[in-house]
Amino acid sequence: MALAVTPAIRILRWPALVDVRRMIGVTALIYTLIHIVFYFGMRSWNWPVIGPEMVTRWALIWGTLSTIGLIVLGATSLDAAIERMGVKGWQRLHNTNYAISGLAVLHVMLARGTYPEQYLLSGIFAWLMAWRDRSSPWRKRSAIPLKKPIRKPRACLAEARAAGSRRPAPRATEGDAR
Repeated sequence: MALAVTPAIRILRWPALVDVRRMIGVTALIYTLIHIVFYFGMRSWNWPVIGPEMVTRWALIWGTLSTIGLIVLGATSLDAAIERMGVKGWQRLHNTNYAISGLAVLHVMLARGTYPEQYLLSGIFAWLMAWRDRSSPWRKRSAIPLKKPIRKPRACLAEARAAGSRRPAPRATEGDAR
């Protein structure tokens, strides 16, 4: 959900949403930790069963890696962490959120059973990543180079007049006389 904040800000033109991004991320971390507690509880906290399962099932491997990443992001979401790491370092670390979210979606897709939510979640994630790629500032806007660079309207008008194509002057109306 935290990945949806930037598209929502731009699409809805509601910049105040940026204030809830951190809350959404921390809520995702809390949800993940509760999910793990329930999983361990369903296994009766039987570590001889949980341990081998955690390293042999791909869904659990991706989920574990995603959880570790979320814990790191949650631990560094405080203002003090931003000051200590510096804005660029903090931003670089928090840009791993895309990979962490991808691992979480992979965890959901590889889970036992087939549920509509799996496809809905992966579709939303794919749309968000495609939207993010489309609107990235370092992406080339056009694969087809323009023959002439786009100029300002006045430059185009001056070029058109120099070429001899003149438009007739607009007629003066009674309201124009001053």
